Amino acid sequence: MGTLKRFNIKQLADTHQVTHVIETGFGRGASSRYSIDCGMQVLSCEIYTPLYDAAPDWPALQLFNHDSLTFLGQQAVREVINSTRTLIFLDAHFPGADFQFEAYDSDNYDEETRLPLIGEMALLQDNAANALIIIDDTRVYLRNAYRALSTDLLGEPPADREQAFLLALGQFQKTHKIQFLQQDTGYAILWPRRWGEFALPKNILAGDLTQNFILQSEVPGTTCMSINRRLLDARFSLR
Repeated sequence: MGTLKRFNIKQLADTHQVTHVIETGFGRGASSRYSIDCGMQVLSCEIYTPLYDAAPDWPALQLFNHDSLTFLGQQAVREVINSTRTLIFLDAHFPGADFQFEAYDSDNYDEETRLPLIGEMALLQDNAANALIIIDDTRVYLRNAYRALSTDLLGEPPADREQAFLLALGQFQKTHKIQFLQQDTGYAILWPRRWGEFALPKNILAGDLTQNFILQSEVPGTTCMSINRRLLDARFSLR
């Protein structure tokens, strides 16, 4: 399960005037809360009723008790996509499973409800030219992502699911630049071409083990003092 906390959307809002986040899986509200804290208005949905009933009442949140396809067809959602710069986080799959309410292979929902991403992309392909789209959990759709992320979630994606996902991505080529990130459970980023060069800053999160070490000079504090003290110590290299 990925999260919008992976991305610095406050900086995105400041530099690209993004005002709204549309999210297709509220869960317990972590990504919505983060978006609101970054100054965004949020529209989200939660199909799993116990999670929907437990959701907090935040003024900047509009929450719908719908499946994601019904949610994306709502007039309020379509108006936001058509009239503002929007971040769309496609995070809907396996209702209730990420929070141990249901099994990932539960037969309580049909296949389109459990894995609605291809339908979501079809709904968006003709009216999302001014929206940044972040797709979570590419391990569920791409075999390379599944292997790289070493997950046993439902096993390796079948070839037909991967093919359908790649074909759906291809429908966005004229309006978006596409990049893949391997952090967390894998992301596909669809960056609107009309926004110019790709500029979605990532955050370093607790537990990240593969980030490059960066030494930044002229930062006051103990680190800066320690480095200067050792540089001035002629015997330091001998110890």
